[in-house]
Amino acid sequence: MEQALEQLLAGVADRARSVLVEGPPGIGKTHRWTTVVSGVAERGWRVLAARPAESETRLGGIALIDLFGDVTDDELEVLPRPQRVALETALLRSDGADITRDPHHVAVAVASLLKSLAAAARVCVAIDDLQWLDDLTAGSLGYAARRLSGINVAFVLARRGTPDEPLPVPARELAEAGLLDRCAVQPLAVDDIESLLRRRIEDDIPRPMRAYIAKVSAGNPFYALELAGYWHSRDGDVTGLPPSLQMLVSNRIAALPDDVRVAVEAASALARPDVRTLAALGYEDAVAEAARADILVVRRGEVRFTHPLIGSAAYDLMSTASRAALHATLAGVVNDIEERARHQALGDRRPNADTAALLDQARARALRRGDLASALDLARLAVSATPEGLADELDERQFEVGVLLVRVGDAHAAERQLRELSVEAHDPCLRARALLELARLGWFSAYDGGLSLARAALDAAVALGDEALQIGAHLQIGRALGIDQIDTALRHGTEALRLAESGPDADPALVAELRTFVAASKSFAGFGIDHATFADAIVAHQDPMLPPAIGDAAMWYGIALALAGELDQAQELLEEVLRRCDEHGTDEFEGYLCFWIGFVALRRGRLDDAQGWCERHVDAAQRKQQPNGVRYARFQLGVIATARGDFAEVERIASELDAEEQQAHDTVEAVGDPLLGLAALYDGRYDEALQRLGSTSARSDPTLLEDEGRYIEALIGAGELDQARTVLARFTALAERSGRLNAQAAVLRCQGLLNTAEGADEAALAFFEQALRFYTDPQWFPFDRGQTLLHMGRLLRRLRRKAAAKEALEQARDSFERIGAAGWVEHADAEIARIGLRQAGPQVLTETERRIAELIAQGLTSRQVAAQLFVSPKTVEANLTRIYRKLGISSRAELGVRLAVAPATGP
Repeated sequence: MEQALEQLLAGVADRARSVLVEGPPGIGKTHRWTTVVSGVAERGWRVLAARPAESETRLGGIALIDLFGDVTDDELEVLPRPQRVALETALLRSDGADITRDPHHVAVAVASLLKSLAAAARVCVAIDDLQWLDDLTAGSLGYAARRLSGINVAFVLARRGTPDEPLPVPARELAEAGLLDRCAVQPLAVDDIESLLRRRIEDDIPRPMRAYIAKVSAGNPFYALELAGYWHSRDGDVTGLPPSLQMLVSNRIAALPDDVRVAVEAASALARPDVRTLAALGYEDAVAEAARADILVVRRGEVRFTHPLIGSAAYDLMSTASRAALHATLAGVVNDIEERARHQALGDRRPNADTAALLDQARARALRRGDLASALDLARLAVSATPEGLADELDERQFEVGVLLVRVGDAHAAERQLRELSVEAHDPCLRARALLELARLGWFSAYDGGLSLARAALDAAVALGDEALQIGAHLQIGRALGIDQIDTALRHGTEALRLAESGPDADPALVAELRTFVAASKSFAGFGIDHATFADAIVAHQDPMLPPAIGDAAMWYGIALALAGELDQAQELLEEVLRRCDEHGTDEFEGYLCFWIGFVALRRGRLDDAQGWCERHVDAAQRKQQPNGVRYARFQLGVIATARGDFAEVERIASELDAEEQQAHDTVEAVGDPLLGLAALYDGRYDEALQRLGSTSARSDPTLLEDEGRYIEALIGAGELDQARTVLARFTALAERSGRLNAQAAVLRCQGLLNTAEGADEAALAFFEQALRFYTDPQWFPFDRGQTLLHMGRLLRRLRRKAAAKEALEQARDSFERIGAAGWVEHADAEIARIGLRQAGPQVLTETERRIAELIAQGLTSRQVAAQLFVSPKTVEANLTRIYRKLGISSRAELGVRLAVAPATGP
């Protein structure tokens, strides 16, 4: 065991690895945990420790107070003000009365604080009995754990459980990041149990009894000691000895004097027991006696159980009436409004309007602290405390429960709660509000984006004459329609703006949000970008104390710029919005932002970056229970595979999506079919491509104009030239109206293809050359540049202009090489081979190969070259293999010598 402990300690202290010690109750987890924590402290680590108890799960943020109890106000001062205020409120160092905080502010603050502390000294976050960690602390540490890779912070955790049980937060996040070592504590051997009993029990236990205890305890040292103590108390009589720890603990509690037992029960009912509260009940002496009996531990005025099972058993053993009486007594002595409200509600389960009102206040306080779990618990208690005659108040509190369920991410429970209210609430206005909340919930979760619900909410709002609800419903309808029906979405947004501006008390923030939506919708509809409106709205929304909302002007401006091909500015804006979201801990639309940042990366040819953003999108959508978000992210992964030329992967993803859609019977949005259409298009199966792409691309929606270009390519390939001309004419008008350069380049490429199909070869070449003038920046749509050059090279080869064809095709290959599109490089190579020119000499390298060769010869690693050229390391290695083959060498050293003697030149 000592060797295993040394290995654990070395992993934490020497390599900053995190460790999880796990096993059943009493197996010795705490001993190992304490040993490792003490060891890292002796090596100069700063230890932030907490040992939560089961009762502490009821009050969010309790463990944070333990963890950061020794952190000074000066150390908190380095945090950005939104984070500092949120954390100070959660730590009860500030009441936060002047603000309302999203709970993720606390999580972001915890991550920032750990990074700050780690800059001064290595930090060990030590938590025993992880399973009792309150939700706010667990969520905050889980958030931090995902963002602390490479920083001198290690977690030392212990939990009750087995390796096959799901990992709790933050152990799960550490394991997913590959930063966690797990230590499953094994039962002690019989000899070890007997040795333990000899050391800990003064009276000699007969060997047969020691063997019996070792057998019954199954190697659990806590069980063994309890059994031995019970044997000793019965003068060696083991008749009827209970085989389970629960019964042993129950007997131990029952054996306490009445006043001590009552004090222990009171401690078990408190979320955070302390000497002051227990002394106010007259239990000060009893607490001291319980400490002497090894039931409680008193430290710095705080009280905890020597083992959490003892506290759990003490609470569970009480009768319902005794438990209620205890809660009623505690309500009169605790000062914290949240705990007082909880005790008051649990002390008298009968409905009481005053209790319900107190719970409302406590819920509001919990929300200010950012503790959604406690707020939800208090909201549910408020529902139970509402008298029958107060139907409207009951519905309102049930509505608050539904909204909180949305915010904690329990979409299914939220839907059930809100759907019931949308039908059965007494107040028709509340029914409409519930419909609108359901629509917002369905925006990412339901297949129609909550569209039908938003329309139902609008009908109800119109019938009620409630303009505020009408505005919200029009806006939600517009959002749900989105880019797929952008013209209709624009009409709803415009109507919402008209209503908002026509009222006598127009809300400036709402008006700015609606103007942003209308400006974005106009841009998506192909009417250009209203830069002035976006700029004004961004200024109106600039409040560093507030997290970005779904109407954030900078986000929608970034999306509009991304669609227009203004990639640099789009990336800057979108990443800045995401940074602000991370700073404030807002993850409501993290997946949405990841989608569009990945969209930009894909169009810049940074396929590895795009893949990373898509994978983060999948993770975010799964956490938020957004199935359509997961599907869109997987669709985008398929598009990335298309850009790589990995058509087997495209087919795999598309087939999976298509199968899911068939099984779902129109309850999910179809995205597998168009992905299969892309694969068919690039494989030359034009009839199939036309069938699959036609359902999504033959539309008036100009948002993704490049999709229209793919559809036209399929029409031309399938020989449908008349229809291709008709669609191309519409496409040309939309591209000109929108002012989008990428769309105008796509129009010219399609003109080239159509003229090629009609035999107007010289006109086709002219169109291709005009299209290529748009692609002067190598990081601006390099995949489209490569496709244009590929089409042009094929035409030149057919015209037997071999040198020009070779030049165009090698430039196409170079474009594909830059972005790591290995499959398309092979396509280009195959086209070059079909030209029939004599192979160039062994030293002729492409432009990309020359740049890579020169950088490698300078001593750069593959990863450094990849970073400098904005390609993946795999792309560098693939090019290096071709360079070696062309130059007839086999090492980097030979490459340096070859280039020094005769620098490689192009054709």
